[in-house]
Amino acid sequence: MRTPFLALLAFGCATDTVCYDLCVELVNGCEVAAYPDLASCQQGCLYDAARAGPAVVQREAECIVDASCDPFAIIECQHEVDAAAAR
Repeated sequence: MRTPFLALLAFGCATDTVCYDLCVELVNGCEVAAYPDLASCQQGCLYDAARAGPAVVQREAECIVDASCDPFAIIECQHEVDAAAAR
């Protein structure tokens, strides 16, 4: 019975870490106006993880790092999350 709980706990922690790293890049590195602070960004990231899955959020994080703060590339990264969530 503890194994599923531990797996769920590990899933949550991994997602939190990815979201934190992603948001540091967006808020502090790129200064994306859509996210006024880390908390609002993390809330959106965790929402995306719940609807699209943590693997999609991981790919989004990698996409955003590759985007090098290009706003159009960042938007394309978000479109990929939305498309994955629609499936």
